[in-house]
Amino acid sequence: MMIEFAVPGKPVPKGRPRVMKGGWTFTPKKTLIQENAVRLVAMARRQAAKVLISGASFRLQVICYGAHPLADWDNLGKLVSDALNGIFWEDDRQVIDAHVMKLPCRKGDEQTLVRIEAL
Repeated sequence: MMIEFAVPGKPVPKGRPRVMKGGWTFTPKKTLIQENAVRLVAMARRQAAKVLISGASFRLQVICYGAHPLADWDNLGKLVSDALNGIFWEDDRQVIDAHVMKLPCRKGDEQTLVRIEAL
């Protein structure tokens, strides 16, 4: 079974947690906003597909159209795989094969295309 969905807007790489004085940490706002955007689209798609998450292994493909040229491909994929925890899989350790691509696009066509296949 293959599931595919697109998250509109410029792809955002997963930001590193920030450590503040006193030792408390926080996740950057851009990361939180993009993870929530991925989750919202994914939850709607999952309800339509009625996918089960327990015990399966997955293949993940992430195509980032219009990502910043200096964005690390692995951080773009990490944001998506982490955002899908509890939606398509229990934890992203169930992803056994992943591909991430950064492709240019016209201004206004930026998006993140996600393909998930249960193996």
